[in-house]
Parts: sequence; structure tokens; C-alpha cells
Amino acid sequence: KDEIQLAVLPFKNISEEENSYLARGISQEIQVYLQDIQNLSVYAGMDVQHLVDKGLDKNEIGKEMGVNYILEGSVWKQDNRFKLWVVLSDINSDKILFKDNIDEEYESLMDVVSKVALNIVNSIDIVLTDGEKEGIQLQSTNSIEAYDLLMKAWEYWKKAWSHTFEEGPKTPERDLYFSKAENLAKTALEYDPNYFASYTFLANLEFCRGNYDS
Repeated sequence: KDEIQLAVLPFKNISEEENSYLARGISQEIQVYLQDIQNLSVYAGMDVQHLVDKGLDKNEIGKEMGVNYILEGSVWKQDNRFKLWVVLSDINSDKILFKDNIDEEYESLMDVVSKVALNIVNSIDIVLTDGEKEGIQLQSTNSIEAYDLLMKAWEYWKKAWSHTFEEGPKTPERDLYFSKAENLAKTALEYDPNYFASYTFLANLEFCRGNYDS
């Protein structure tokens, strides 16, 4: 069976600037939830950001990356509530396969994002194995504090990545961003020592930090 490829565009923050980390974090979390599914490749974050920065639209990004599907989204948060809008499109037919408009308490965010990930899979006719379903569940947490901290860690990883390409590797600012990302992910584990996604984040962070320095 041919591999299916999905690009998750950076979600848009439509609330206060202090909540911008949520938009980036949610798009990265969706990639994490789906990363181990057979015959599915998911691109998000730094893989897509440079094309967005060039001003390419959804269809242009799809063609440039050679993906089958594009996921777009927007996030709003105020106090203890959030709203999430998501749209999954088929690049070849330009049809909308799945869309949702969610308005929930902030503490339910991790459940909402995992359900969005499952709706994506269902919309592109992928049948999950029991192991793949378990893998998605393993990435989640019951601690909103841990979840929030990991999304903030993704924001600092993005800053480190951007700084590397704009200013060059091994600058004090870049090292500071990496350290903040690492500390946030480790603090998330203090709230939930079994938060598998945080361990995955730390392992990938160390790997990418080494690549940036080489």
C-alpha cells in the first residue's frame, strides 16, 4: 500500500499573544500522536514552517511537499476555556474531509487533541492496529499542567531552530532556547512521570541539538 503523507500547518493563534505557544504546540502534538502509524508520514512544525514563512498557500505547500492531505487550524484561549477549529483537506481533489469547531474547558485540551488525531485517521481511511491505538493513548497525559508545559517546550524548540538558521549554530541565545525547552519538558515529567510524549520530546531534542552542532 502506498504511503499516505499529511502536512500539519502551524495553527493560528487568534487570542492574546501570550497564548501563541498553544497554536504551535497543538500542531506538534498531532504529529506526535500520529508518528508511529504504518503507511502514514506526518510533517509539522519546522518541516512546514519555512514554506509558510515564504508565503506559500495551502495548495502550494501541498504540491511543494508532495503530500496528500493538509490539516489547518486555529486556537483561541481565554481564562479556563479554549476554542479549536480544524480542517482536513485532500490536496488532489481540494475537498474538505473533516472539520470541527470545538469549545471546551481548558482541562479537556489533551483529550480533544487526541480525538482530532483519531478523526484524521478515520477521515483518510486508515485502520489502526491495536498497537497503534495504544501508541496514541501512551502519548497522552491526565495532567493539564504537564501538557501545557510540553507545548511551551515546543515553542522554545522552534525558537532555537529559527535562531540556528538565522544566526548560525552555537550562539548563546540558541543554547538558551534549547535549555528552556529541555527544562520545561523535564518539569512536565514532575507532574506526570509516565508522560511518554515528554520523554520522546527530550530524546528528539538531544538528537536535533547534536545535528545542529555538527
